[in-house]
Amino acid sequence: MKKVLCIALALVMVLGLAACGGTTQPTETKQPDPTKTPATEQPSGGSETPTPAEPTVTKADLGIEPLIPDGETILDYSNSEWATVTDLLDILTDEDLENVKSQNLTAVVCMHENASYWSQAFIAGITSVFEKLNIEILSVTDAGFAVESMITNVENAVSLKPDLMIVYVLDSGAMQSCVQSAIDAGIKVVYYEAAVDGTEHGTDYIGTVVADNYTISYTCMRLMIEKGGMGQYAICNIDASVTDENSRTVQRLRGAQAAAKDAGVEVIDSFTTGATPDTGTAVGEAIVMAYPDILGIWGGFDELGIALGNGANALGFHVLCTGPDMMDASAYSMATDGAFAGCGTQSSFESGLACAIAAVIGAAGKDCPERINTPCIVATKENLKEAWELSFRMELPSEVAAALAK
Repeated sequence: MKKVLCIALALVMVLGLAACGGTTQPTETKQPDPTKTPATEQPSGGSETPTPAEPTVTKADLGIEPLIPDGETILDYSNSEWATVTDLLDILTDEDLENVKSQNLTAVVCMHENASYWSQAFIAGITSVFEKLNIEILSVTDAGFAVESMITNVENAVSLKPDLMIVYVLDSGAMQSCVQSAIDAGIKVVYYEAAVDGTEHGTDYIGTVVADNYTISYTCMRLMIEKGGMGQYAICNIDASVTDENSRTVQRLRGAQAAAKDAGVEVIDSFTTGATPDTGTAVGEAIVMAYPDILGIWGGFDELGIALGNGANALGFHVLCTGPDMMDASAYSMATDGAFAGCGTQSSFESGLACAIAAVIGAAGKDCPERINTPCIVATKENLKEAWELSFRMELPSEVAAALAK
């Protein structure tokens, strides 16, 4: 009997527990709303999304379109054995550029001056390459055409410990010591204008970029003779201590002399050196007083040519003038049919490109040609706007453009 009673009580307890458990509702599983975007699941160990790798840089990314001589606006290179910007680009590969970019290099640019249109375009050409390759320019100096200041600027630039240096050589002899200090510090050097005395290509410096000064000067003299006709002309070169026979001073004098010889005109030889823009007016006066039948005067650069012409014409003469390169004063004279007959000028922006690419070749550990040439651009009133924009990659100054439009 007791056994039956225990079984009965056990059954009652089981039924009671079952009744209590039946009141608990199961948890509902929610289905995702198809109209909502699920939150991104963060990886374990942090909430930051990995940064994607930077895109590679290619030669096409540099956006360089080298000037090609066409026999009209740009004359053919007078030194065809020298390298061109196209040749430099052919040396580099996309892998070279990526390698240089990854080095996070620094550079300095030591200029003879940096306020002119030429210098602004030159620096812009350098910057356009360096920015794309993550090369930081620590300093751009201005020597004001003074060799002493140039030496000091180079010495100060060395103290910044850059990887690369582009230096305009004002005096290849006097600058030897300061540039040697850069070489000794392991800085890779690119010259503009001329190589510094006592330095060896490939060991001490990467290469030298030089404008086609012979053709530039030849063009100036040719344009003046074409406008002035047969007769007497003067050549007034500048004093310079650059000893490199391929330097601007030497090649420009030779170009002017060759053009005069080819044209069969008489060149007086009494006023061949020493003039500057400051003394040019007085020299121009002296020339026409000694040679009243003179037709034109060639100066070592355009500002000197303008000063020489102004001095001659202030005395009532009508003397043409010219000189290599083009600034706003010579451009304005051309635009207004002034005494400046036209000129050959440098491809200023491309000269900066050439220096920058040469520096990149050195940074990539590759051999760079010893000399790189940039072409002559012919400038006359007829193509003044196009020639200016081609040289400087900037618009013609407003006062020149207004004069040209009249």
